[in-house]
Amino acid sequence: MTEMHIPVTKAGPGQTVLIDTDKVDEGIYVKALFEGFKALVNGGASKLTPYSKATNDDERAKFRAAAMELAEARVVQMNDGTLKVGRGASKSDDVPAAVKVEARRIAKELIKDTIKKNGGKVSHYKPSEITAAANDLIADPTNGPGFIEMAKENLANRKKSNIAITLPTLKEDPKMVAKAEEAKLQKKAKTLSVAQSGKVTPRVAPAGAVKH
Repeated sequence: MTEMHIPVTKAGPGQTVLIDTDKVDEGIYVKALFEGFKALVNGGASKLTPYSKATNDDERAKFRAAAMELAEARVVQMNDGTLKVGRGASKSDDVPAAVKVEARRIAKELIKDTIKKNGGKVSHYKPSEITAAANDLIADPTNGPGFIEMAKENLANRKKSNIAITLPTLKEDPKMVAKAEEAKLQKKAKTLSVAQSGKVTPRVAPAGAVKH
């Protein structure tokens, strides 16, 4: 999707201007992406006490850690498509995020199958290009509804399924386990670092100094 209708808030309800992202200057495009992601990352924080309201170092560390935890969780949701967005230009319909994610998965698999049938190799294409092509298929008024319906049906069938399975041949990869543990330790260290950064290091009197 290269065209978006952006609301002109001061002009009243329903008033928009059309933006064609293919025609926008690259610097402006990057700025728009930055501001958009900034708004998404900082969304949902209205219930958090702002850092500026802290009256001591412990409160600053607490408020900072809470805000960072929320922001990092929203980044994860943005990556997996589960982030809930409000009524903005980025949401033009009422299709649930889970349905969109499944529709995109179906479209990507279809694209990969088509590449193989045409004698090509999926590994020759960037994942981002395949994802972009999948998004184009879903946005297409002719093909899009079909992907959405298949996604809804798949999700409904998953909820109804009561099949219990075992995974006798599935083994944990030691490298993946180590990677996960390393990521956990880094996150813990980062949290501690954030908490400690707000504390004032007590001064130590030099040897031989006289205490008053």
